Amino acid sequence: MLRFKNLLCALALGAMAVTAEAGVLSTRYFMVDIPAQWEIARGPEDNGTNFMTQFTARDRTSVTVAISAGKMPAADVAEQTMDNLRAQSGARFEPLKEEYGVLSARYEIHGGAGVYFFGADGEQVAVINILGSDPEEGIKFLRRFVPRTEKLFPKF
Repeated sequence: MLRFKNLLCALALGAMAVTAEAGVLSTRYFMVDIPAQWEIARGPEDNGTNFMTQFTARDRTSVTVAISAGKMPAADVAEQTMDNLRAQSGARFEPLKEEYGVLSARYEIHGGAGVYFFGADGEQVAVINILGSDPEEGIKFLRRFVPRTEKLFPKF
């Protein structure tokens, strides 16, 4: 549980950027063709139990995908994530809702806007965070993902 909380904190707070060229990224969870205006900012990091990668766009929108082994329902992960982010940074969330086959919550933080997607398949939980001045740009990028695990990703 503590390991998952640390992963959620890292997801919420972001990470230092390292650049990577546009192209195809294929992982055990998804494949994505990365367009020229996006880059891999961090990862992918995969130790067999926890997976994380972060993408950024030229407009500074970010999409972070974190997946961890765990049997927690998506709703529990969502509530815990939202409670932690409210306490740490004063984020304001819209009500949690089912959207695209997973749970989602839009939020505002430090003048920016974001949306979380929460998925779970009984063995793993996924937290996908889109943050930027226009989260719809991140959603457009996320639509490019070809999931290898259905219940962890939104179905657009």
